[in-house]
Amino acid sequence: MVGAASDLNRLGGIPLRLTMRYGFPGPIYPINPRREEIAGLKCYPDVTSLPEAPEFALICTPREDVLPALAQCAERGVRAAAVITSGFAETGAEGVALQKKILELRDTSGMRVLGPNCMGVVHVRSKLMATFTISIRDDDPLIPGAVAIVTQSGAMGACMLTGFQESGSGISSLVSLGNEVDVDFAECVEYFLDDPHTRVICGYLESVRDGERLKQAALRALERDKPIVLLKGGKTEEGARAARSHTAAITTSSDVFDAFAAQYGIQVLESMDAFIEIADFLARSRPIQGNGVGVLSFSGGLGSLAADLSTEAGLALPILAEGTQEKLAGVLPDYAPKDNPVDLVSLMVSKPESQPLKTAGEAVAGDENVDALLFMMGVYHHVGEQIAQEVKALFETSRVPVAFTWMTGPREQIDALRKASVPVFGDYARAIRGLESLISLKNAREAAASRPRLVDTARAEQAKRLMRESIPSPDGFLPAETCAEILDLYGVPRPKETLVETSEEALKTWENYKAPIALKVVSDNLSHKTEAGGVILGLNTPDEVLCAAQKLLALSYDARLLVQEMIEGGLELLVGVSNDPTFGPCVTAGLGGVYVEALDDVARLLPPFEATEAARALSGLRSRVIFDGFRGGPTVQIPLVSDIMVKISELATELEDTVAEMDLNPLIATAEGCIAVDVRIKTNP
Repeated sequence: MVGAASDLNRLGGIPLRLTMRYGFPGPIYPINPRREEIAGLKCYPDVTSLPEAPEFALICTPREDVLPALAQCAERGVRAAAVITSGFAETGAEGVALQKKILELRDTSGMRVLGPNCMGVVHVRSKLMATFTISIRDDDPLIPGAVAIVTQSGAMGACMLTGFQESGSGISSLVSLGNEVDVDFAECVEYFLDDPHTRVICGYLESVRDGERLKQAALRALERDKPIVLLKGGKTEEGARAARSHTAAITTSSDVFDAFAAQYGIQVLESMDAFIEIADFLARSRPIQGNGVGVLSFSGGLGSLAADLSTEAGLALPILAEGTQEKLAGVLPDYAPKDNPVDLVSLMVSKPESQPLKTAGEAVAGDENVDALLFMMGVYHHVGEQIAQEVKALFETSRVPVAFTWMTGPREQIDALRKASVPVFGDYARAIRGLESLISLKNAREAAASRPRLVDTARAEQAKRLMRESIPSPDGFLPAETCAEILDLYGVPRPKETLVETSEEALKTWENYKAPIALKVVSDNLSHKTEAGGVILGLNTPDEVLCAAQKLLALSYDARLLVQEMIEGGLELLVGVSNDPTFGPCVTAGLGGVYVEALDDVARLLPPFEATEAARALSGLRSRVIFDGFRGGPTVQIPLVSDIMVKISELATELEDTVAEMDLNPLIATAEGCIAVDVRIKTNP
């Protein structure tokens, strides 16, 4: 411990005190040139004078002494170091330069570095307490648990540690990342995926340094059934500014991160209470098989509230089977509702001796259409011990997950349940969110298992050859004919169309089509044709065609004309590809035409993905109701749109290094199919 303090309550002394108190089994070497011993341990003037090379060093020195200390550690053969000291990239140019030197030292020596500007690391079972957090209290020894905390905020990590300690679940480890000069969030997730003592990986996240690595780690987390639960900062510009001043973090796009999280089953929560309770629930719960929820409530009003919120969350409340209702009739009075939700009325007042909660819970849990229980109690302090016993027995024997809520219940019994490995929610909304998390994980796991893993290398090479042989516009957009050929390669339907140079050629093409046409200007100078007045629809007479053609040709010196057969009816959608600097290609879909930017209601998915994922994302749009023929409008078949999204996902995956952005806008969708009537593809420079 470099910079160890003789005052064990100071920053440089707390890690020493904690590590000794918890009985760390290995040797501990305080480094302080002004002391001969600290807390009964021999003190050394520097790392060079140590009798052996430690595996790990904790750096607690002033900023100007950090680099010399790290250099000594590297020279002595130390394998890893954590730098608690702040004042690096988060403080400005001088700090950035110092942090860069730490990275250079890492590169030349191979020594791994955590931090700087971090709170250290805790590993409960090995009794390593290399941290200065005051959340580890002398009167409340840490519970060895199944939750690992990885945090880009030390103070938030301290709150999480306290929360899991108080919930009775405990933690396996805590890693405070600080400025992430070396060890980052994704690498820690990878580590805890292989840790047999960790069941759930939790954390506070502001920025993602390596999006692809985190994607692969999240995929492995699904395969290993280890949920990832996060609080995410930096969603707004104000939050991002706070993150930059906090750890010099460049925050990740909120929209793209949310898409990544939803697709990979990562639970992003909005409050500390929800974070602790849902992580605790996921660490102890059985997996869920479907979305049917049986609701039992001590209050009819609460049952109604829970039914509303459950339905809004996508959970189903099936009518309980006749046999289940007969079992409930043996416990409940005739007037009590037994179909779902089940109203427990005042059983704990009138029949506490009959173990009514366990009996009713077992009856509902045994129903073939029920995949989880939402069990809600409130107050009942006078029979708190019995309620706790019955709920514990039900939780341990139920074949389905049990989300138990005890609102304003007795603290002693709630704490006892939590310490007995029974998760308890303090609010019904958080319990429903916990069940929603189980279903989200199930859906993400199933989608990942069926997600395409291979690419068509021959098709990809053909598309890249087309791009190499074409001449893009000055701003990087491919010619219309090249875009059309690429769409054909990936099986995206498009209308009959012809590229012409003159108004006479446009007229002749219309005569050959024998149908109404659309004329569109094609010019390197006009990226947005609609804004420039470069699209004219519904032309079906010679005069209309000639007049429109002449008007469009006058828009630019290099103007050409795209003659397209008109697609009548249908709903205008957009399917596009953008390239996020953190996560790479992102496929976007939603209402198209000129409204897409104004409404900001789009589905986002990171390729590759399969049709079920696309359909689920589309079904979550606010504008979803329009797809069903709103007020006599056109009907859209979501599976057909999903099929187009999958084709574009394949394109984005195979051409990731060459396509910067792409738009099918509009994509005309009808009940019979989808046709891309306009496409733009921009290449990487």
